[in-house]
Amino acid sequence: MSLKDNNVEWYFHGCKIICDLLNTKSLCNLPDCTVCQVSKIGFDIKKVGSNVKFTRFGKGLYFAPESSKCHDYTLGLASYGYRAMFYVKCVPGLKQVAFTDNPTRVAPDPGYDSLYGKAGKSLNYDELCLYTDQACIPDYIIIYRRDGVDRRCF
Repeated sequence: MSLKDNNVEWYFHGCKIICDLLNTKSLCNLPDCTVCQVSKIGFDIKKVGSNVKFTRFGKGLYFAPESSKCHDYTLGLASYGYRAMFYVKCVPGLKQVAFTDNPTRVAPDPGYDSLYGKAGKSLNYDELCLYTDQACIPDYIIIYRRDGVDRRCF
């Protein structure tokens, strides 16, 4: 990765929460609770596709500058009624811009560090695809209700 200008950018990432993290304030050990697993070990490129089968730009980690894009990828346990997403510190390096899907991609073109999908042709929202888990750190967990009644961050 050629991170010449050390460009740090902030993005959202929707995930699955199946524990009662908001009330327990303690990370669970459930393997399917993505919010707790990522909080403990960070993002893992080897697990790409385990929750979402469609990968617009291939096997990468996906982030968006708009939380509404990431809301589509959140999943909460009905009994708790909460959803979760991360606010993530990313270092995309030199971004290759794309306007259409390429689900067989495994990396950006030579000379680029990441891929940035621009809304327009086949995308409704901009999104960033990183092909290494070393270029992103989940800094904040946002837990919310879809109806907006109970909003707390920690």
